[in-house]
Amino acid sequence: MVQNVGEVSTRGLEVDFRALLTENLALNGGVALIDATIDDFPGGTCTFGQQDRGECPLGYQDLSHQDLPQSPDWKLNVALDYTIDLPSQGFDLVARAGYRAQDDVQFDIAQDANTIQDSYGLLDLSMTMADKQDRYSATLFVKNALDKSYVTSISSLPSALLPGGYVQFLPKTYERTFGITVSYHYL
Repeated sequence: MVQNVGEVSTRGLEVDFRALLTENLALNGGVALIDATIDDFPGGTCTFGQQDRGECPLGYQDLSHQDLPQSPDWKLNVALDYTIDLPSQGFDLVARAGYRAQDDVQFDIAQDANTIQDSYGLLDLSMTMADKQDRYSATLFVKNALDKSYVTSISSLPSALLPGGYVQFLPKTYERTFGITVSYHYL
């Protein structure tokens, strides 16, 4: 649903970095700090859940000075790549460990306490074998290696459908995922 909010303020800071720690070890990542606030929205909507619980008796609420939805206060990603040069075999091995994390996030503009995803962090691991001419590669990977469950959205359901009910949307990697990818680049 598209809503028109009176006034909002957004400010932040984003820093990306890349460092070659040794000839074979690279560190890269970034951090974002975000302050996104509804300045003025006295006639804000309510979720079905808030209405069912009696938290919104007028059918609207003052959402001034609340967080904008879908905007965590911070996000972080960092990755280490270690390259093993194997010239006699004609390929490189690249081991990668990546970690990404974010602060809790409110998914609904109505500020329903049941539509918040708690902060979480995900560890991804991979090992890639690539030929020196960059024609083919194979990657063995583990996404969400620590098996941290998380969602990408939470919404309140209408009372006629399921009173007090909520639905959560799960990404492909909401649980630990193993796999292999193989690619070939032809000229």
